[in-house]
Amino acid sequence: MVKNLNFHKTDAQRNIRLTFIKIGLSMLIFTLVAEIWVANGLSTYGMKLTVIDNKMKNLQLENQVLENEIAQRGSYNQVFSKASQLGFTDEKNFEYIDSFNLASVIK
Repeated sequence: MVKNLNFHKTDAQRNIRLTFIKIGLSMLIFTLVAEIWVANGLSTYGMKLTVIDNKMKNLQLENQVLENEIAQRGSYNQVFSKASQLGFTDEKNFEYIDSFNLASVIK
């Protein structure tokens, strides 16, 4: 006796299968959109970091130039040369003011 094999799916089984396919496709589309959104955000964030890094390097270079200029202007030879130009001299004879005499004059 041959058994009656039912190869046809019932409507309930088809509906369940279609529901799973719809859920799977929805999840796939959501994952793709999320991946594109994250990749776009990371690339924009990377560009911002590059700009900030370039600004930081420029400021470090400017700070180094300013430090060198301060060191150069503060050197003994530079200060001595500028003092000579302004009329300051190396005085050998010092005159001291006695504080006791000042107090007696003020009275």
